[in-house]
Amino acid sequence: MKWTILLISSVFFIVAFLIGHLVNCLCRQKESTVILNIFTGTLTVWALLELLLVPITFLNISFQVLSFLYGFLLIAGCIASLFFRKRMLEIFSDSVKNWKSYISWTTMIAIIIIIFQLYYIHHYTYFEWDDAFYVPIASDAIQTNQIFKINPEKGVGTGMLPRYALSLWAIFYALLGNWFHIPVAIIAHTVLPFITISFAYLVYMLMGRCLFPKDTEAQGYFLIFAAVMHMFLPNIHTLGSSYLLLAPWMGKAILSSISLPAILYLMLRLIKHDGFFGDWILLFINALAACLHTPMSIMFIPVLAGSLSFLWVLKTKKPAFFFKTVLSCTPCLLLGIFYLWMC
Repeated sequence: MKWTILLISSVFFIVAFLIGHLVNCLCRQKESTVILNIFTGTLTVWALLELLLVPITFLNISFQVLSFLYGFLLIAGCIASLFFRKRMLEIFSDSVKNWKSYISWTTMIAIIIIIFQLYYIHHYTYFEWDDAFYVPIASDAIQTNQIFKINPEKGVGTGMLPRYALSLWAIFYALLGNWFHIPVAIIAHTVLPFITISFAYLVYMLMGRCLFPKDTEAQGYFLIFAAVMHMFLPNIHTLGSSYLLLAPWMGKAILSSISLPAILYLMLRLIKHDGFFGDWILLFINALAACLHTPMSIMFIPVLAGSLSFLWVLKTKKPAFFFKTVLSCTPCLLLGIFYLWMC
């Protein structure tokens, strides 16, 4: 099974890199790197699914149509990224020549800790009552070729629940299971942790580079702090501040460990780059991707982004920054209005 995990994780991050490279080139990012491309690509992969999933769910379109359309768009994005292969080669060349500016001995220690965490997750898993809700949503989509038409709490078709219909993260399990012919329970508990945990630390690595742009050792210390912090958070469902190592397949774990830290990182980028247009696009993509994971994102993402931007406006006296932040959170605001209308 470990080779299957490595295969699926590798395919996912290769696709993420290619799509992220395409988006960053279109956004004219000047400081593109391998990890920034993976960051952008992963958010784009999830944002694209949310963009397709909401109308497909409410229009009663079959799961197999979603699977084909989503897969086709991902492949098309990967092929389109090859039109910028010259820039891609420059990124790889820079990563090889200047590897010391990306990795220090402290970074290596952090990577060892992260590998230990992945090893632990592979050998020991955690089950809870949410598995009886989300995993059946994914299984039913494959078995019935319908998206969220059976209430997992009752086992009968009672119509979609408004609270969950806008954030069907479990369908991502279903798509991976459908493409690789693996049961969704195994995808959720065995494969997804390697994707979500690795990506979470990639976000923290980018935050470290933004906070300590010229100090590689400090970047490694920041990554070590993030890794150790997650290891020693209370491992209790109702008390844990983060679910990253407890239930890394759950949407709220991704919200707390990836989406919200990504807001902090993107705000740092916007301040550093004086509101560069491409960074606003990334903030928009992150907001849309977060809506896929959990309905709590619809509220938390605008609140955090708006609060941070408001504080920056108080300091700089530039209200346009706040209004651009609101526009970047449009996916959350629109879905919030739609949710209130459904209720």
